[in-house]
Amino acid sequence: MKNAIFIILITFLGFKTYSQELPDNSKVTWGTTKKNSLKKNTLQKVILKNGNGYLISQNYYSSQIVGSPAFPTLQSYDENFNLVKSKHLKKLDLPKFSMFEELLPIKDKLYLFYSRNEDRDAAKNIYILELNKKTLEPIGEPKCIAKGNSANKAPTINPRKNFNNRVNIHFSPDSTKLLAVELIYNKSKNQSEFIIKTFDQELNLQWSKSYIDTDFEDGFSSMKPIIDNQGKVHFIVETIERKKTAIIFGTKLYKYTLISIDGTNREAIKTIISIPENYLNELALKLTNNGDLFIAGFYSDNKGFYNSIGSYSRLLSSLDHSNIFESIDQFEADFLPEKEVEKAKKRNKGKPRDTNYSVRDIFLKSNGSIVVIGENRNRTISSFSPPPIYRGPSSTPGMTSTPNYNSYSNSPVERFYYKNIVLIEFSPTGTKNWISKVKKNQYSIEDGGLFSSFHATLIDDDIYLMFNDREENIRVKELVIPKTFNPRTRKKDFVLSLVKVNNNGDQDRYELSNFKKTKLISRAKAFSKTGDHEILLFEEYKKKYRLGKLSLEKSFSSNQ
Repeated sequence: MKNAIFIILITFLGFKTYSQELPDNSKVTWGTTKKNSLKKNTLQKVILKNGNGYLISQNYYSSQIVGSPAFPTLQSYDENFNLVKSKHLKKLDLPKFSMFEELLPIKDKLYLFYSRNEDRDAAKNIYILELNKKTLEPIGEPKCIAKGNSANKAPTINPRKNFNNRVNIHFSPDSTKLLAVELIYNKSKNQSEFIIKTFDQELNLQWSKSYIDTDFEDGFSSMKPIIDNQGKVHFIVETIERKKTAIIFGTKLYKYTLISIDGTNREAIKTIISIPENYLNELALKLTNNGDLFIAGFYSDNKGFYNSIGSYSRLLSSLDHSNIFESIDQFEADFLPEKEVEKAKKRNKGKPRDTNYSVRDIFLKSNGSIVVIGENRNRTISSFSPPPIYRGPSSTPGMTSTPNYNSYSNSPVERFYYKNIVLIEFSPTGTKNWISKVKKNQYSIEDGGLFSSFHATLIDDDIYLMFNDREENIRVKELVIPKTFNPRTRKKDFVLSLVKVNNNGDQDRYELSNFKKTKLISRAKAFSKTGDHEILLFEEYKKKYRLGKLSLEKSFSSNQ
């Protein structure tokens, strides 16, 4: 009987192996460690692979944490990750009050997108400036590709009140269409407005609309827009239901609406996304290979979203929002932490739960299957910061004292928790193929979770996850409760973990980098897929950093 139970658990949770060796198809290449000459800067984004080299942008740490619109520094590196050129885009001769939006490669050219509030329009005009990919210098003059086109006017007292509102810019799946969406909130009317603009590959404006929906009387909380290959725009709107807000620990209820709109005079198509008597959390939207709309998220039966009891997925037609399938799956007890199962038994409610999951990625496999990746994460704010924890004298090997940040302070302290990763694969018809949990535990204070979370990528239908971890978690064959990664403590046993999840949900865990050898910490959220089988890596510590790449080719027969 015990053996039968063991087999069932392995089938459900996915088989796991742990190894110091890397997969046979892998090859890791690192550049030399360099001193960062840019004060308080870190990798913001990998722009493109330029021949055998790379173009990246660096920006202030604060911009990574709070989303500051500061102009970044553009840098080019050769194939060995040596710095070739560096250009601070803030020094370009641009008009006053210009706001950085994006750096994008389009048809073998590199464009800087920026915006400005002009003519008392509440929305911003969008400009582009082509940059030479080798010299990083401007080519020609800036060009306005779209006017603001808002139904609202900016106030005369503070005409740049929307200055910090970023424009969301996205490509269609085939990269032939470009979408730019700006969200404007009119406080006096308690009204939110979408400014939607679409462009072709030549950056010619295709259509532009100001969209105001009077159904959302409480205003938009957030939006997630996408554009399909036909130029139709779809987005999920998250709104706060203030009239039904639960006054319990300041929690709020959210409402989700799927909206589809095109450049014609037809009215927008709207569909409410909900589960009766339950509460959805941070839905994500993805276009399938057939052009349908796949929605995924997690749900709770309480009003605070602190506990997820299952996953939610739904596939709708992009033409009329007709339902193709809907799946509501409650977590099995075997999938949840043992202590939560025991709590549920004591309460006699029969609904064990895990702490809050949010969708991070959605991948489409070659056979049409869909993989949803969620992360157990939470952010808390407290008004009291405890004193530093004594870890022993500094002369003790591997023991350090926690720095005294905000000790006994009444100022708010943000704490960030990034824990387990869940992967769920659905068949093209909506059947759940498997569910798998990758265990991790990350915690930090006042840093926006800069070194936490993970990078995920799909290569040859296998999923690769990378995240900062503790060495002990790699060595354990059956990891039950992972040791906590905290960037402020015990750096000597920090490692970069690589987890491979195959087509059956089985896991293999490897060590990719080790702080004891490199004296650097990885920024997994800054990793980027730069080829069909290549991922660009980035590590840093204090004023030093290095770039590298992980290649995952089927042709490799041994590690190098």
